[in-house]
Amino acid sequence: NLGLDVGYPIWQSRVGQLRNGSITFVAGTSKCGKSSFALRSALMVAHKLNLPVLLVDSELNKDDQQIRLIGILAKVPFNIIETGYWKLNADELKAEGVVDQLMIEQVLEYGKRMKDPAFREMVNRLPIDYQSIYGMGIPEVVPHMRRWILTKVKPNSESKFPQCLIVYDYIKLATVNELKGGKLAEWQVHGLNVAALHDFCNKYHIPILAFGQTNRELDTDFNCVAGAKRIVENVTSISLLKAKTENEYALDPNGTHLIRVFAARYGRATPNSYINFHVNLECGEFEERELGTVNFAEIRQQQNRNYARRREQDGEAED
Repeated sequence: NLGLDVGYPIWQSRVGQLRNGSITFVAGTSKCGKSSFALRSALMVAHKLNLPVLLVDSELNKDDQQIRLIGILAKVPFNIIETGYWKLNADELKAEGVVDQLMIEQVLEYGKRMKDPAFREMVNRLPIDYQSIYGMGIPEVVPHMRRWILTKVKPNSESKFPQCLIVYDYIKLATVNELKGGKLAEWQVHGLNVAALHDFCNKYHIPILAFGQTNRELDTDFNCVAGAKRIVENVTSISLLKAKTENEYALDPNGTHLIRVFAARYGRATPNSYINFHVNLECGEFEERELGTVNFAEIRQQQNRNYARRREQDGEAED
């Protein structure tokens, strides 16, 4: 058993699988859906494989995550669940200002899915635990993860390896408390933190799917990832998840988002390509599609050269 199946075979192959004792790292651009990607991966392992999952979250609380989880399972938009519209009948929806008949019919259908007793029972049985880590650094989080492993996870009878997944959303550079006193720079604290997560992962031989953020718009190599140097030294693969720009989507419409795998210890990465994904962030849907090979950076540079040439010609014509 090389790794866990989270529902994305091409990506799993390119990162070298989500293996025990490894940290699979994914950076995401702002609002690209990395939290939904994380939750859907957790759901796949808990629901399809019936393995325990710990969702370590630095932004959303347990209630928020459960709302998103229900939305993903029932394919119901998160805003319909959050507003409580799915609980209302047609007359109540009209009283709330929903007058479009098609919208009313859609919401009523969403309500049927949400009230399905079999569906609710399935959600309640999911072996997913939540740990809020708001304002905490990795050294403070490690004891919580250790306690979860010792109390909730059992080793496989054949491999003797723990069968579980920790989803860490997301690794921050450093907390305010860690920087107090000024003894260490932010990059030094970040390096120690990521190393601590790496040591924990190896000691308990469990797979971790960790997330982070980007620090610049350019996405041609792993330097676009915040704290890239410290991260790449301690993870087995490093990927970038991003929404395509309008120009990129026009050049390759086979997916709204893409994932680049910059480096992988066990996989082939995507040195001259990327993996297309069709994403619906309203209900956290991620559909993996085939590889794309359009060189967006080269086309962008050529477009800029053409634009500069036209500007120069227009200037000469005016003269």
